[in-house]
Amino acid sequence: KDLLRDPRIWVPILISFLIFPALGYAQSSLILRESVEAFTRELSVEVQYIGQSPDLDAFSSILSNFFALSNIKIAPKGSFPEKADALLIINATSIRDLLSGGRVSAYLVYTLSTSTTMGEEVTQRVSRALTEASRTYLLSAMNLAALANSITAPSITSYIPYIEERKAIIGGIGPGDIAFLLLAALMIPIIVTIIIFLILQYSATSMAIENEEKTLEILFSMPIPRGSITMAKLTASAIIGGLSVLGFVTGFIIYQNMIMESVRGGTQAVNITISTPITGAPIPAEIQDLLRIHLGNYSVARIVDLIMPSLSSIAILAVYIIEVTILAGVLGIIIGGMSSDVRMAYTISGSLTPPIIIFAIAAFYLDPQRVPGWLLLTNPLTGTILYSRIAFSGLSPGPEIYLYLAVSGAVVAVLIYLSGRMLSLETLERARRGAWGIFKRRRIT
Repeated sequence: KDLLRDPRIWVPILISFLIFPALGYAQSSLILRESVEAFTRELSVEVQYIGQSPDLDAFSSILSNFFALSNIKIAPKGSFPEKADALLIINATSIRDLLSGGRVSAYLVYTLSTSTTMGEEVTQRVSRALTEASRTYLLSAMNLAALANSITAPSITSYIPYIEERKAIIGGIGPGDIAFLLLAALMIPIIVTIIIFLILQYSATSMAIENEEKTLEILFSMPIPRGSITMAKLTASAIIGGLSVLGFVTGFIIYQNMIMESVRGGTQAVNITISTPITGAPIPAEIQDLLRIHLGNYSVARIVDLIMPSLSSIAILAVYIIEVTILAGVLGIIIGGMSSDVRMAYTISGSLTPPIIIFAIAAFYLDPQRVPGWLLLTNPLTGTILYSRIAFSGLSPGPEIYLYLAVSGAVVAVLIYLSGRMLSLETLERARRGAWGIFKRRRIT
């Protein structure tokens, strides 16, 4: 009922569906436009040489050619900073040092604007052109032009990622797949944190609305078991929170795809080639024999296999998520019942959100193999986040996980019972007065 009639309930759900796609559209458009403009616009660079060198003319000619290939125009002397983007000062005496193992010494002075997010393209383009010119000059001076590829890239390294927890080598992995693997493991704690926040707020708001409109008194005067009221509130909050989480996850996926496509499109538009290690290449038999000596028996897994927990792990994680959903709903019911209006419910639930988020983030970065499971897996809050790490890491906590899960469920059951006992006008009023008295004493001290 509140979902349909009260904008304080359905507006946040609508926002959760729209906020990330809108943010992704704005950011992707900005990234694509600025990346293309930054790396395709013509740069104007003034070049100054200090000192003398017999090879200055040859080096200057090679540098001019690479500047032209990079869409960089050499500006007349005295152009910087009014009419040029940068001033490149090259120590001419260091050019000859290349032949004896030295390096070209240069200084790049460039204008940096705070009004744009893309300012480092000047340094990247100029330094890349200068590096290529220095390398070409060196190869030409030593008559090694035919060996240019062997000198500039003398080795090829094939990367073989190994996941120790799964005793598996990732096969056919691309450059961005490791980041995707880490993001997949991070998504569950993010979703759980959002569930806690949303359901806590929705259940508190729902109770506060009834308290504010005096319908809570009518509800308590009816011959309805308090447990039924609690379960009805929890169910409604879970449905509303589930819709919001669905919107958040959907929007986040759209947002991520927009950002990745914009970065990929900007890179393709400016025709930038980035040197990356070779991954996913066939492993020769002699390398496989050597790996078996070091790793023992291992398997070759796909990236999809690594981000998919086992069915038992999914079931246990689902129970934990249900428990933490109920926990958040129970806390929201207590907060909403003790609040005289919606504003107070928002204030109390909002003040609880930062500690919950900090607590959840801290639990995510804990090593599941080094923390006491009896302490962190026996309550829904840390248990959900820690077990998500266990499930996505391929670890096996052992049969004691079922005992931890039962203890966590017992904690939730006790909270449901206590919240049902509190659902009376007299109990809520005493609790409200006690909380207000504590607040006043702290304020006085």
